[in-house]
Amino acid sequence: MEFFKKLENQTLISVVLGLLVGFYLPGAEKYHSILGELFITLLKMVMIPLVLLTLFHSLLNLTKDKESFKILGKGVLFYYLGTSVLASFNGLLMANIFSLDGDFTGEKVSGLSALGPNDIVLSFFSKNLFKSLVEGDLVPLIVFTIVFAIFVGKSLKQTEKLFEIIDVLTDAIQKMTEFVIKFTPLGVFSLVAVLVNKLDFNQYKEMGTFFVATGVGMSLHAFIVLPLILWIFTKFSPIKFFLQVREAIMVAFFSQSSSATMPVSMRVLEDNAKVKEKVYGVSIPIGATLNMDGAAFYHAILIMFMASISGIHLGFGEQIILLLLTQVSSAGAAGIPNGGLMMMSMMLGIVGIPAELIALYILVDRFWDLPITAVNVWGDLIGAKILDHRMNDASPKAS
Repeated sequence: MEFFKKLENQTLISVVLGLLVGFYLPGAEKYHSILGELFITLLKMVMIPLVLLTLFHSLLNLTKDKESFKILGKGVLFYYLGTSVLASFNGLLMANIFSLDGDFTGEKVSGLSALGPNDIVLSFFSKNLFKSLVEGDLVPLIVFTIVFAIFVGKSLKQTEKLFEIIDVLTDAIQKMTEFVIKFTPLGVFSLVAVLVNKLDFNQYKEMGTFFVATGVGMSLHAFIVLPLILWIFTKFSPIKFFLQVREAIMVAFFSQSSSATMPVSMRVLEDNAKVKEKVYGVSIPIGATLNMDGAAFYHAILIMFMASISGIHLGFGEQIILLLLTQVSSAGAAGIPNGGLMMMSMMLGIVGIPAELIALYILVDRFWDLPITAVNVWGDLIGAKILDHRMNDASPKAS
């Protein structure tokens, strides 16, 4: 009976039931479709306050410790951004190599197609924050939150009261989100049943190709790109380092949580990899928020696939915009309950993909969430090792 108490197992059962109802009782859609529509509506309702409050809370906490910013340095920020961009590029590359961009007649126009170079830059800023809130335009809101949190941290001397208020608000919205997430099995059941009922299986023949492309691309990033970066910057054996930290990667794989893996990551870095506490104490928590290589890769290739089956072709310019947006979606998903689901909902709206296809994300995410989390943590661990090596090189100069 313990099996049925876990939400992830209830969701898995609801996926199976949704598949059966969609296949064998297509007429039942008119009775249960409201459940899926309500679930998506509730997710959108909590998405913006959840993302903005959590982000503001995390950044404000960082400003407490000025030394943390010094330790992070430009090198770590470049590492996080660089590996994430490489992961997204890898996802787009795999989608193009395996022809996941589709070849449809009656092609639909992407929500990204109207954006020129100037629009790309301007899209990160808002003329009217209240309008952005009403329209759910999350990207400029995130940019404003980051800048505002940094200046609030620098400007206020008496910040304890503010920290207490933000703590309460963040805790409240996260509890509210947890309440909404309890309805996931019902919402997923309806979404999957409706999706199956509407499926054109000829269109979905590329699902196998998608799985192969995802597996190849993720393996390339995890076993070649990241180890190569480690060796270039530290000349340390990637195999030896993997053996030193393998426990954290295994925990990440089976727990499907970068946050839950942090204590294990810190322990193996200190005990086995001999990384200093002042390094991993900053790099691992920040990495769990910003450095999401697996998610960046996955979001890029999955959006390409869902655009394909929606009849939307994404050209070169639109894929560049998508690469930039996946940096926001992958980082924004970290540290937030069911953040991947929230961010994918946002991405679907931006690209112009039907919201119902979030059910497809839920279907495949059950499998891919395991290796994605492991790749996320593997990237964090390598980042800590590189930072530790850089600080060791710099310490003789400082003395």
